[in-house]
Amino acid sequence: FTTFVRVYNTGWKDILRFRFTTCEICQQLKASLADKGLSLEQKLGELQAYRKHLRDQYDDRSRVWELEAMSAEADSNVLLLSVDGMDQAKFAVPRDPQLRCSSALASAIRPRMMVHACHAHGYILNIRVADETLKHDSSFVLDLVSETLEKRFKVRVAALAFLRKSHTHNGLDQLFGILARRLASTDRILNDEDVIKVLRHECHRPGVRSWLGAHVAVCVEKSAAVRAWADHVAKTGVKFEGGLLCDKSSNHFFLFMLYRDLPAALQERVKRRRGAGTPGAFDVVVLVKEYICSVDLGQEPFVCMPTQRCLHGGLVPSEKHALRDKDTAKEKWRKTGQLVLQAYGASGLNEEYRRAFDYLQHLVNDTMWRQARLGPLHWLDRVGQRPAVNDAEPVLHQSVLDALAPKVPLRVVFQRPMSSDTEFVDVIRTSQLEPVDVIRTSQLEPEWLSVLCGVLHSVKCSKLEVILEVFRLAVVETGLRAMAGFLQRCKEAIEEKIACKEDGVKTESGASPAKKWCSLFEKQLSKLAGNLELVKEVVEYLSFWQQDAADLQVLTTEQFQCPADGLPPARDFITVWESMLVTGTDLSREPLSVSVQLNGNHSQNLANVGVDIIKGFTKASCLAFTLAILADRDPDSEEDWPLIEPFSKLLDRGFLVSVNMSTVEQSFSNLALSFRGVQPRIISLALRFNDILKTKTKQGAHPSGWNVERRIEAIVEDFNGSSLMTSKFALDGEKIKAVCNVIVGTCEETLTLMQSHLHTTKWKDSAFSHSLIKSNRWLIGASRRVDHNYMRSLLVVTAEIQAFFVRNHILAFLREAAKQFPEKDFSSLKQAVDNRLVPIVRVVLLTIA
Repeated sequence: FTTFVRVYNTGWKDILRFRFTTCEICQQLKASLADKGLSLEQKLGELQAYRKHLRDQYDDRSRVWELEAMSAEADSNVLLLSVDGMDQAKFAVPRDPQLRCSSALASAIRPRMMVHACHAHGYILNIRVADETLKHDSSFVLDLVSETLEKRFKVRVAALAFLRKSHTHNGLDQLFGILARRLASTDRILNDEDVIKVLRHECHRPGVRSWLGAHVAVCVEKSAAVRAWADHVAKTGVKFEGGLLCDKSSNHFFLFMLYRDLPAALQERVKRRRGAGTPGAFDVVVLVKEYICSVDLGQEPFVCMPTQRCLHGGLVPSEKHALRDKDTAKEKWRKTGQLVLQAYGASGLNEEYRRAFDYLQHLVNDTMWRQARLGPLHWLDRVGQRPAVNDAEPVLHQSVLDALAPKVPLRVVFQRPMSSDTEFVDVIRTSQLEPVDVIRTSQLEPEWLSVLCGVLHSVKCSKLEVILEVFRLAVVETGLRAMAGFLQRCKEAIEEKIACKEDGVKTESGASPAKKWCSLFEKQLSKLAGNLELVKEVVEYLSFWQQDAADLQVLTTEQFQCPADGLPPARDFITVWESMLVTGTDLSREPLSVSVQLNGNHSQNLANVGVDIIKGFTKASCLAFTLAILADRDPDSEEDWPLIEPFSKLLDRGFLVSVNMSTVEQSFSNLALSFRGVQPRIISLALRFNDILKTKTKQGAHPSGWNVERRIEAIVEDFNGSSLMTSKFALDGEKIKAVCNVIVGTCEETLTLMQSHLHTTKWKDSAFSHSLIKSNRWLIGASRRVDHNYMRSLLVVTAEIQAFFVRNHILAFLREAAKQFPEKDFSSLKQAVDNRLVPIVRVVLLTIA
């Protein structure tokens, strides 16, 4: 093998290439495009079908990527399991260079181990090694999944999602490639224990650990026997037929849930069996789609497991699954063991080879299978003792709906133990109250009020109009309820960035720029009063994102509402926070433009206020971030005040804001303040004017006979004539035309793609240019000037084609940027191109009357 690799790399690798099997649909469509007998119109149709196929399989992967990210979040109520098996070519046991010396041993038949893995993203990687005699079927997979869930979860709703044939390669396949290379390079593997030791060591290497995550557990064990799931489930008399014939017509997505969890609209659509009445509340219903990204159901929902057919004798089988019939192979394995023992074990000099002989003897005699004990599965076996599962209320999770069934209103619940750190987030997710009411029910007001009043009193601030309390971004990862939890997460985040010791040499990934920034910042910190211990820990936490160009969501895991033209990058956020901490910020001179609407009992000194931020979003987020840090500190305490004092410059006079502006005036104020600095780009103007257009349309401010262009012109006239604008910055006819082109000639999906791209990229570094936005060629309805009418109709830009063009344009830009800057990671930005979850702006304030 070594000689083959050396010769292959000298010049054959460009001729003899290794590749996976090609997708049948891709191959047929590419063959049709190469067919010279087809007309141009037919080829265009085949090309459109090929592009749709590639786009759909990418959409499938996007849903899976989104679920992986949600499953990895600590506060998420979604769990994604990836299950797959490895190729058995590298698992012949025993293996040793000495065993190939004689011709008898070289031709000996050896058993092959089976390796299967279940990856619960964000929690555990469960790898099972099994003998060749064990059946590698559905019972084996069910046992692996059950044992993985036993370590973490109990669930009530489950979905089976399959990628398309020959488009199924994912991160688990890459992990298998790493493990296979390690096994292939290991010379000596004498029994099953050696296989487990190699796999366990490889999974704990720094590279694999960084991919899995520092908190993900790794479990590599031997499965000597599995439960007889297939025979046990067969007692119900329920099975599936049809829908799995071939890849072109098969179903790839199945969602199993209780009938009571279905919305009323879907309950009416459930297909009744002949002679059966209304399904029971605990009957299991399955919803089927052709592909993961499919919008509609492939068929009507139907009951797949009625309550009366459930297993009354227990949900977990007590019998072992039978072994495979390997009598012929066992006789050859017995001979192999005798050859090993005769050649190397008899002399007593190589007693370690007896381990190989003992393994083969146990395998031939089925000793390991007979001695294996099936462990208990308490969460599945004790149905009646599981608290709050049957009584749990279904919670509508919009992210799951968008990822799994975009237009089917399903309800999903995953039960987990609730900790104090996640209580506030769960209140926001499950409550139907307004954000102000949610804040009040969480009983956070006394903590925030004591901190703010204590700080402002200590720095002798006499006048106070509105106090910024907290963003609805609910800074989960920065610890909203306890500073101890925040500091613990800071330390864990830092430890994740530092690679563990490998071969006696300690390396630090990314520590050099972080330490450099910390050392420079410490010189500024020396000017602050008080105890610098707390502020230095926060600086150390932020240092690892100081060079990050991604948006502000890097600092938090909770999605929060943002301006229409995008979030500030994390680097800008840290720069503003550093400036405000050292020099302070007087918002009476640099105001946050907001619109305030009172909500609550105004006779009290403390009233709740809802505020939309127009200008100063980054500064306001810095204030909210700082207040989250100081949430449980007592300014009247002699122990806590020295830790709060270094933040006093940032908090002093940092809460004076202007009030009483309408929604349209908010947008006008935002644009007017933007013109005082760098003039906003056409895309930013279009996004802002598009929001104003929607607002005025809802209000009925324009005559019904006006078209979109006339309404936009009226909005621009109001903007140019407002008191906030000067004639110097008034929009001219060319800019108005460009704004109309973007708004009228683009669909909502295209605007969403542009907006999400600008969330993570500044305009000067984005994929958009002035010439592209000014051009009419990519707008809806545009067509090339050709002589043939049928060609012109084929080349007309539609909403679907436009969104496809913009998405590919952004991906091509990111791909080119990745080549120019190989040290940066653009994978998350590529996955975010298709993210349709667009945030909105809302902040909660407190005021003292």
